[in-house]
Amino acid sequence: MTCVVLWCDMRLEDWFPYEHFRPYQREMLEAVKDAISTSSITRPVLMINAPTGVGKTSCISAVLCGRGTRKVVVVLRTVSQIEVYLREIRRIREKGRDVKVSYLVGREKMCKLDKSYSACEYLRVLYGKEHEGETCPYYTASRRGRRPSEDALLDALKLIRDIPSPDRLKEMCSRTCPYEVMRIASRDADVILLNYNHVFDEELREIVFEWLDIDLRETILVVDEAHNIGNAISSINSVHFSHEETREWMSENIMGITSSDELLKRVDIDKVVEKAESDERKKKKLLRLLHSHSIVSTESGVWVGEIDPSPQLTKLVDSVSATIMLSGTFYPLDAYELYYFGGKRADKLSLPNPFPKENRLVLVSKNATTHSSKRRKRQNI
Repeated sequence: MTCVVLWCDMRLEDWFPYEHFRPYQREMLEAVKDAISTSSITRPVLMINAPTGVGKTSCISAVLCGRGTRKVVVVLRTVSQIEVYLREIRRIREKGRDVKVSYLVGREKMCKLDKSYSACEYLRVLYGKEHEGETCPYYTASRRGRRPSEDALLDALKLIRDIPSPDRLKEMCSRTCPYEVMRIASRDADVILLNYNHVFDEELREIVFEWLDIDLRETILVVDEAHNIGNAISSINSVHFSHEETREWMSENIMGITSSDELLKRVDIDKVVEKAESDERKKKKLLRLLHSHSIVSTESGVWVGEIDPSPQLTKLVDSVSATIMLSGTFYPLDAYELYYFGGKRADKLSLPNPFPKENRLVLVSKNATTHSSKRRKRQNI
């Protein structure tokens, strides 16, 4: 079902948590509000290049001003960025606005078990393996059958009410599983802070969004440090095989073949392509694979990775209500738009540096190079 978002008549000042706007900040926030307040039939995308100091984090106030009933998912690259947004939302709350915020943080930081993560009940439930392995006491204390326990509900309420940092939340959950508490809070939150993997890993996104009861069609995405999206998608969809792993796999699966060169000799690539071309569906799949992936042989092994993020990213932004991408190094914007979407897809806003030129220190390295043959030389590393 396609939703239509009516224009929001609330003023930015009703949500902006500071007395004064910084230079160019109001222009940026108005652009964000306009983007998310238009009909979501078009699934708007706004790419913003704003230098450090403009106040990009305050875009969350414009999103909250114009969101209506939609959920806001803020996509962050690092855990340290969570506190920046929590601090901003605390200020908005101090202004008298009722905003519910939650987050989901990686297991290595939040799990209360001292042993292997394989014992984590949360992960087994998340991946449908709840009957494997031993029982986690924290997860057990968080559930009453299929429902959350009173302790878990209370801790989730504290998360919503007090907006603690992840470290503080882990301390607060003295008996309960922090993951379960974050899940309970997130299902009722207006704003959810997730990391890049939660959103840009398509398989994981389906699991996490269903687990948190997030409807993509009724979701506004705000991506921080958005110049990293391409690398993130490539990293998520890449794999490295050592030469030893490759030889072991070939010895187990392809009798008599001991090297990749031998494999290429035995496989007629032309026949593979010809066979794929006879089936239109297979042909499209093959072309998509050849276009978006690269196979590179290195000293340590073989790297197979996705080099074109546009198919996955376009699919994502076409699925949500609206997307706001923020960066301080989104330049040139046209090149990033082409890289991310393969063509025209976004509205773009590039703001000038608000600081006087005489206050800027510009350093230039004359021996820096992007020439592939020189990258590994000691003086260029």
